[in-house]
This record gives sequence, structure tokens and C-alpha cells, in this order.
Amino acid sequence: MSTAPEIIARNVTADEFLARDDWPRGSQLIAGEVIVNQPLLPHQWYLSRIFARL
Repeated sequence: MSTAPEIIARNVTADEFLARDDWPRGSQLIAGEVIVNQPLLPHQWYLSRIFARL
């Protein structure tokens, strides 16, 4: 099971990427594109179970 990564910015240099600290957690710079991988379904299921118990 996999999900497509979300591209949140294009044409970003390494210097620009490193200069900013407001990228979402888990962001990666790959070939000039800032990519965020979304959590998989099992992660979301466990998260909902934990939240329900709180």
C-alpha cells in the first residue's frame, strides 16, 4: 500500500531549501522539487485509535 508523494514546491535550490525552516516535517528536496510523503493508512488507523482513547 502506498500513496503518491505530494509536491509542494518546484524549482527550489538546495540553498533555498536549507535557508527556510517552515517546510512541513518530513519534507525532502529531490531534483528541485520539495516533496512530502503522506502517512499510510495503517498509521492513520493507529492514530485514530490513540486519539479515541484520550
